Amino acid sequence: GPAVVVLHAVSGHLLPLRPLIEALRERVSLYGLAAGAGVPDGDDPDSLERLLAGYTAAVPESLRDRPLVLVGWSLAARLALLLADELRARGFRVQGLALLDYDPRNTLQGAGDEAGQLLADLDHYCESRGTVLPDGCRESLAAEIAGRDYAAAAELALSRPELLDALGGGVPADWIRERVAARWAFKKLMYAAPLPRVDVPLWVWNCRGGPCDPEAWQPYSSRPVWGGTLEADHFSIPASAELHRQLLGQLSEVEGQ
Repeated sequence: GPAVVVLHAVSGHLLPLRPLIEALRERVSLYGLAAGAGVPDGDDPDSLERLLAGYTAAVPESLRDRPLVLVGWSLAARLALLLADELRARGFRVQGLALLDYDPRNTLQGAGDEAGQLLADLDHYCESRGTVLPDGCRESLAAEIAGRDYAAAAELALSRPELLDALGGGVPADWIRERVAARWAFKKLMYAAPLPRVDVPLWVWNCRGGPCDPEAWQPYSSRPVWGGTLEADHFSIPASAELHRQLLGQLSEVEGQ
C-alpha cells in the first residue's frame, strides 16, 4: 500500500499533527518529516532548492518502490506541492497530496510589518499548543516592538521571562530564539516560491465556514481536485475523526490502483 509522509508544521515539528499521526499509525506505513536544525538563509538564492533537497534526502530510498502520499497542514500545504515535484524528479512515485485547511491564494500579509508578523506567529504557536500568554503580555509587547524588524522584535519578546515560560517553560531560551528565527525564514521562503502545477491528485479538506476553498487548488493540479468540508476549526482539524476516516478512504483507492 501507499506510504504516508506527514510534513512538519510551520513551527518545524510534528506536534500539531500528533492526533492525525496517532490515528494513522496502526493503519498505514507512516513517516514524518521535521525541519532540520539551523535557520534557512533567506538571502541565499539557492536556499529553497537546498531546503527541498534536504527533505528529499530524508525520505528513505526504500520508498521509491511504493506510492507516496504527502500530508501538509496549514502552510505545509505549500511545502507539499513544492516537494512533490522534487520527489518525482528523483524517482519517487507521489500519488496524492492531502492538504489540510490552507488557501493557496494566501499571501504573506503585512510582510512590511515584521513586528506584526511576530505577534501573529506567537498567537499561532500558542493556539497550536493550547497555551495562552499572561494577561496583558500581548498588548504591552505590541507597544514595545512596534516598528521593529522581526529579529529585533523577537529578541525583545524573548527577553521577557513570562513569555518564555508561556512558550516552553524550561526549554532553553537560545533554542526558542533559533526556532522563532527559523519559523520566519521558512514562512518567507514558502511564500516567495511560486506554486507549481503538478500532475498529482489533490485531496483538500477545509473547515466549515472557513476561508479555504478547495476549488482554489484546481489551477495547481492537472488532475481533478477532491474537496471535503469538516466540522472542525483550523487547529483541531488534525484531530478530526471524520478527516481520519476520509483520508483512509482516499488511501485505499491509491492502494487499489
